[in-house]
Amino acid sequence: MKRIFAILITLIGGGITAYNIYAAIADRTYFAKGYAFSSVVFITIGLTLLLIGIRWNINLTKNPDAGDAALKNIGAALLALGILGAGIALTIALVSLKVFSRSAIVIGILPIPGQVFYAAPIVASILTAVFIYSKRK
Repeated sequence: MKRIFAILITLIGGGITAYNIYAAIADRTYFAKGYAFSSVVFITIGLTLLLIGIRWNINLTKNPDAGDAALKNIGAALLALGILGAGIALTIALVSLKVFSRSAIVIGILPIPGQVFYAAPIVASILTAVFIYSKRK
């Protein structure tokens, strides 16, 4: 089962990397449309998954019992990515719905724009991910 997960992670990483490289090559206006940053981010994620999968396969070949810790780490990493993704999605939804666009809070005599609240889902997701990692054994 560990070997299957290692191969699956390797294939997912290779697929993400290959798709982003293909998209950049196939569409000549890809970077002009503003996809440069997202392309770099996803190629980095793809290469990271590819290297994790390759390294895990090598470790399983050398020592078949060496996959348990890696499996726990990958599960925790996917959980943290899911939590951070939910925080980013909630932030995008709040911004697109313009929830806090005309609000303000007053602290003492200083009015602070309500747009500060847009950062709350991301901050909460980061704190949740840190809490989960701190409780791991």
